Amino acid sequence: MKYLFLLFVMLTFSSVMAQEPSIEWGELKRKNGQVHRFMPTSSQNEFYALRWTGGRIFGSYLLTKQIALNTVAKKRVQMHIDGSIANFVRADLLNDQCAVFLSDIRGDSNRLYIRLYDENLEEVVSEQKLASYGFEKGSQKGAFGVRFSENRKFLAVVWEKPGRRKSEHTYGYRVFNSSLVLQHEGEYKLPYRSDLSDIQGHYLSNRGDYFLAVTEFDLDSNRVLYRNQLYFKSLHLFHIDQTGLLDYEVELDSKRIYTITLSTDDSTLINLSGLYGFRDENGIRGVFYQKIDLIKEKKLDEGFRELSTDIITEGWSDRALRRVKKWEERGKDQPLFFNYEMRETITLPDSSIVGAMEQHFIQERLTDVQQSGLSSNTFYYYYNDIVAYKIGQEGNFDWVKKIRKYQVSTNDGGPYSGYISFYDSTNLYFLFNDHRDNYSPSGDFIDREEIYITNYGKRRNVIALTNLDYETGNSTRKVVQRRSEAGLLFVPKLCFNDHRNNQVIVYSIRGGREAFGLIRYSGNR
Repeated sequence: MKYLFLLFVMLTFSSVMAQEPSIEWGELKRKNGQVHRFMPTSSQNEFYALRWTGGRIFGSYLLTKQIALNTVAKKRVQMHIDGSIANFVRADLLNDQCAVFLSDIRGDSNRLYIRLYDENLEEVVSEQKLASYGFEKGSQKGAFGVRFSENRKFLAVVWEKPGRRKSEHTYGYRVFNSSLVLQHEGEYKLPYRSDLSDIQGHYLSNRGDYFLAVTEFDLDSNRVLYRNQLYFKSLHLFHIDQTGLLDYEVELDSKRIYTITLSTDDSTLINLSGLYGFRDENGIRGVFYQKIDLIKEKKLDEGFRELSTDIITEGWSDRALRRVKKWEERGKDQPLFFNYEMRETITLPDSSIVGAMEQHFIQERLTDVQQSGLSSNTFYYYYNDIVAYKIGQEGNFDWVKKIRKYQVSTNDGGPYSGYISFYDSTNLYFLFNDHRDNYSPSGDFIDREEIYITNYGKRRNVIALTNLDYETGNSTRKVVQRRSEAGLLFVPKLCFNDHRNNQVIVYSIRGGREAFGLIRYSGNR
């Protein structure tokens, strides 16, 4: 019976995605704990999964190995280092071997270890120390992080030691190659007060160069600190290698930066793309990019694209449009663009850039309970429109497109909202949950003035696929699965784009069971 179910699902996909990437499903099986992330090897059809089993307090991490969508090995992660309980930091793959990173605080020092497993998930390295740092008695102990380069040839161990109030934080790193040979290392105090700076992110290039992005803030005229974007001062990009610490300040004239993403190839150039606004008003105004040669400390190119009112208000209700018109008539600055987050940037072979961002925000609402006189809190998680764009070879924004969706859930963190993206040589794809009534009976998107809110129930839920052409920005949007037919609820946040093997690991659930799938696509970029 289960094979008939799988055959039916595969036929459903092949019928609605005749010339689009299709999904190959494995068998529906009982869950082995809650999946946290997937870790694909360099071979197609082979990946590991990190899971959590048991309760929140007395549970444990579990590693499983899948070949051809079937589980072939399991291993419980031992949380001990030299006889003491350790802290879990990360699980990943190193040279196709499953690696677990654990930290151990003893006395006045924190140490990071790696534990390696073979193809059968048997330990081959029980505990090898990669880094350590000391801290003062009575101070915060800090924490480790681990970053990999996109080509998987380098890994960086990074750490932060919080300074005391108004003092500088200390940041350290050690970069290794894939054979765990140390390439370079360093530890620095950044030249800013800890309460006037925020870390935007860490990045490790394909050459093993380590970058740290830091936002610097200002005090207001009353010398009161407000950690909001109105008092943004500047963004610093620190390039850290064998020669020391290079501080590159990202200059955007009178603009302020909200969020950024970094991407590099195998050269010394780095592409920075993000969202900007003006210093004296709330709201995001548009997208910017810079191409930087950090060796020469020189900006090579930059561009800005203010997102037009048409793009922003596309799909808004008549009531919302009337409200905007009133703002304009009163001469008020309207908050054009709120709560968008950069999701990805892709550098194409011709050095053009394709990027995407998603509207995401959380609202808290209080409700009075009349019987008790108390209030209850409800959290609403919104994952709405996707905005994609392309920056061409000449540095111009070739196109900006909006993919309309409206996803909201309560008190759950939005596990079934959002999207998973992947790309081939000609298209960027977005896969997400949607409402069936946004589509025709044949599965084509109906581009009406107002769209239906995404539904996660069995009768009205569908998975939608949008493909966006790099050259023109034109898109098509279709249904690839109806939950009423397959019974599977798609979990986009747990899917993984395995770009090395040109495939996406897809994850869906049904009750206490789970099903893995693969989307295969042509060679990317």
